[in-house]
Order: sequence, then C-alpha cells, then structure tokens
Amino acid sequence: MTVEELENDFINVCILCLDNDNLVNEFCRLKGLKRPDKRSPIEIQIDNACGYDVGMDFMRQFTDFVREFVYIPVA
Repeated sequence: MTVEELENDFINVCILCLDNDNLVNEFCRLKGLKRPDKRSPIEIQIDNACGYDVGMDFMRQFTDFVREFVYIPVA
C-alpha cells in the first residue's frame, strides 16, 4: 500500500469512529473532555474570546486515540 492509501484508510476509519456516538462519548469521558458539539453558548463565547479552538484540540486528541486503539490494532 502507498502512503496515500494508508492516509485515506485512516481518514475513513476516523470518520466511521466519529459517526459512533457511543465511542465519542466514551472517549470524552475517559479524557475528561466535553463534546465540542454539546457546548453551551456561553462556553462557545468564552472559547472564541480566548482564541481557543476546542474543535481542533478535540480532533487532535481523537485522531491520536483512533490511531492508537482502533487503526493500528486492526491494521
């Protein structure tokens, strides 16, 4: 497999994992995170004012989690 094919496979696995609400909920519970799509309006305003991008932070941690505990063991 080429590097491009491996990257596409990993992206597809991440998409499948994001579609699984139970997996995302348990990931957030284990990491002590609040789901970015479940934040209150005040939390969103505070993050915007501080320049914190909760979505990017979540995705970085989630993709690392998927790589370590889903993708690599299956591959």
